[in-house]
Amino acid sequence: MARTVKLIEGEMFSSKRVLIEVLSLPPQGCNIAEMRKRMRVMDAIEAAQGDEMTLEDADYELLKAVFHSNQFRLAHKDLLAIADTLT
Repeated sequence: MARTVKLIEGEMFSSKRVLIEVLSLPPQGCNIAEMRKRMRVMDAIEAAQGDEMTLEDADYELLKAVFHSNQFRLAHKDLLAIADTLT
């Protein structure tokens, strides 16, 4: 099964930029297996056209878990809007 994620272009942040950054900077580092999983999702994000992307369930769950566990150093409404697309 697949999940559709809405991509937004906010005032300050875009979904693509934020999601790729969050996936590419694991706070505790990552092993090769985890890196491959993250790269698979980052490749899908980069390849997405328009205002939606489709991810396999496992990729969606990884993206959602990584995003929602991230400690943001800035509070901004664009980040909340991106979070709302990953519920």
